Amino acid sequence: MNKIVYHIFPFYRNWKANSAIKTQMFPKNEQGEDVEPVGVLKDVEDPSNISTKKLEELYDRTLKTKGKIEDKAKTNVMGVTIAVSLIVGAIGLLPSINTKFENAWMSFCAIFFLTVSIIYMLLSGLFALYVMMDENEIYHVALSSIAKGEKELRCGYDKCIAQNQRKNMIRNNYVFTSYICIRNSLVCLFIFFLFIIYSNFALQKYTPTYENSGSPSEKHASMHIFAGFVPTASAAPPESLAVVLVFLPHPESSAFAVVRQTVP
Repeated sequence: MNKIVYHIFPFYRNWKANSAIKTQMFPKNEQGEDVEPVGVLKDVEDPSNISTKKLEELYDRTLKTKGKIEDKAKTNVMGVTIAVSLIVGAIGLLPSINTKFENAWMSFCAIFFLTVSIIYMLLSGLFALYVMMDENEIYHVALSSIAKGEKELRCGYDKCIAQNQRKNMIRNNYVFTSYICIRNSLVCLFIFFLFIIYSNFALQKYTPTYENSGSPSEKHASMHIFAGFVPTASAAPPESLAVVLVFLPHPESSAFAVVRQTVP
């Protein structure tokens, strides 16, 4: 059940995960005071065996990871730009929805899925931009740590590597959430197009066709009318003649106007 909720509301999962990571980045004690964040060497059994050169390589790797995540965010922005053109085309179909759907509930469902698709696409673009703007922070080793010797330098690398790794996890969560929003938006847009296709199919199915190619006054969807006169034995005044029209349901059938003599 939680997986379904997370896929429908990916931004909630993103907020929950990033809140836990930020708690590790900016820890507080029981009195609510700020404390130093934990470094990567704390859980290592013998950190002295890890050279400063190796720490420097790990630090550089966090910077490269940041660049890769930002490239993914840029790709998402491009994907959102392409998807927006599809949504704009779908919005142009809105005026015809009410005329095609006789059922108001069907119209509401179609408009609902289109609206949700637009919301998901907007959120996807915002999350991708958030990675390149608000979450564009990097932790650098201070020059004072380099000047004070190798011990302080190792301590600086230790803290910066841990903070950059946590920051990259936050960035990656935003990019992943952006992907999910794009997917959900396209699914909703696909369902909306299914409603449009169904409405067009139903409209063509129940639209009457015409056999003859004459003037509009000669075209009739359900019947052809012909007038026929039945000869009578004796003449009768015009007012004593009654005209009876018999309408048959099929176009192939002929309806006759029978002139019947009425005896006063």
